[in-house]
Formats: sequence, C-alpha cells, structure tokens
Amino acid sequence: PFVSELPPDLPAIVNSGLPAGLLENGGPRLAAKFLVGMASPKIVGLRLTNDELFGYCDDVDFKVLMAEIEKLVNTEKPPEEDDDSVHGSDLDPETGLPMDIKAMEQLEDED
Repeated sequence: PFVSELPPDLPAIVNSGLPAGLLENGGPRLAAKFLVGMASPKIVGLRLTNDELFGYCDDVDFKVLMAEIEKLVNTEKPPEEDDDSVHGSDLDPETGLPMDIKAMEQLEDED
C-alpha cells in the first residue's frame, strides 16, 4: 500500500540531497527509481544501493514521485530562450556583442 503524501523534504532532497550526477545523468525517472528503492542496473552500477537515501520514499507511488520530481526540476531551470534570442554562436568573437547589434553600430558610424 502506497501513501498519497510525498515527504515534505522532497524539494530539498531533489535540489541538493541526491547523489552527485544522479538527476543530471538519469533524469527524474532514475531519481524516482532511486528514491523508491528500485535497484536498476544503472543504480547498482553506480553503487547507490547503500546510499542513505536509497528507498527513502519506498511508500510513495513511483509515478506520483516521478511527476513531482519532474515539477521540481522544471521549476529550477531558467525559462527557455525564444527562437529570436541570441545564442553563443551569434556573438561577435571580438566584441562579445550579438552580431546584429554590431552591424547596427557600423551603420551608425557610417552616417
């Protein structure tokens, strides 16, 4: 039987308590497997079954936990850039300014 309540400290665990690289390399699904105590080949390979948080949420439904971790992870990320935004490759290597601004400055200088 699973409880419907998530542990109140889950945000802190997801933000800073998970073993290094677990969330970054495996995403919310692997983090949820780790927290419910599923010994997947990746978790066993990383030798995480002896970690103190392994199985910490063993009484929480896996899908509920994974959905909550996805929410927590998505709220931590900065907003996605629009397609019109400047990307690193659009910067002039000399000035560090976006190419379109540099072109505008050159046009102003010609006047």
